Amino acid sequence: MDVTVTKLELIDFVPSERASEVSDIALSPLELEKFGIYLCRLWKRIIDKDFPLSLSYRNPTFTRILAQKFPNVRAVPLFKAIFPRNTLKFFNFNESLERGMWGSQTPFSPFITGCKPGFYVFHIKTNGDITPCPLNPAYLGNVKTHRIKEVWQNSKILNIYRNLKFDKHCGKCIYKIICGGCRAKAYIEFGDHSASDYSCLYNKRC
Repeated sequence: MDVTVTKLELIDFVPSERASEVSDIALSPLELEKFGIYLCRLWKRIIDKDFPLSLSYRNPTFTRILAQKFPNVRAVPLFKAIFPRNTLKFFNFNESLERGMWGSQTPFSPFITGCKPGFYVFHIKTNGDITPCPLNPAYLGNVKTHRIKEVWQNSKILNIYRNLKFDKHCGKCIYKIICGGCRAKAYIEFGDHSASDYSCLYNKRC
C-alpha cells in the first residue's frame, strides 16, 4: 500500500519532565544552528523540485534562521496571532497583506511561529493543570478551580511572554518579535520566565 506524505513536521527536543533524564542527547547551540540551515536548504530543494511536501520545524530560533536565509519568502504572517507593526520588516509581510494573507500562499509557504504560549496556545493536562505548553511545566492554574478565560488573560507568566520582556540577548535581539526563544527551555534551565534561551547560538555570542 502506498502512503502519501504531504507534511513533515519536526519538533525541537526540550529536556522536560522524563526527557530531562536524557538531556545529554540535546543538540548544542551550534548543532541546532547547522540543523536549521540544513533544513532551509532542504526546504528550498523541495520547492525547486516542486515536490508536494510541506516542511515545518517547531523551534522558535528556526524562525530567525529562516528570516536570515530567505528574507523574501512568502510566509504566513500569523506567528504571534496579533503582531506588532514592526514585524512587517521581516519576510515580505507588507506585500502579503496587500494581496491578502492567503491569496498567494502555496503548500510550501511555511507557517512562521515563534514561541507560541500566551499568544494563541496554552496546555491543559489530563489532571486539569494548565501549563504554557506541553513542554513547559510552569503551573498556571487548574481548570477545576480557575476559569480558563481568567488564566489566559491575567496569567503573569503568559503576560511576560506576550510583552517580550526577556533578559540578556533574547531581550535585545531584533528577532524577538518573531522568535522569543523557547520559553520552556529558559524556565527549565534557569527557573526564570524572562531568561534567555540558552540553546540559541546568538546567546552564546553575548
